[in-house]
Amino acid sequence: MASKTDRNAFLARLVGVLGDASTPQQITAAYDLTRGEGPALGDSANWEGACAWLTANYEEATDDDRRRWVVLEGFTLLGYANE
Repeated sequence: MASKTDRNAFLARLVGVLGDASTPQQITAAYDLTRGEGPALGDSANWEGACAWLTANYEEATDDDRRRWVVLEGFTLLGYANE
């Protein structure tokens, strides 16, 4: 099980990957990081739920604007789940 310090480091990496969230590549990189590494850092249903929400909604999104919104909202959920 990961610690809050581990999740803080992950969120910092996510911010670095996401940058200003102005390109589809940044959004996809943030999704890939969350999908790949996020669930393993969970210690609560909130964290795991935020990762699952971001992943499922990104995969269902049909355009870049929706994907961007999903990743930004998912990032917010991850922040709340880490409090």
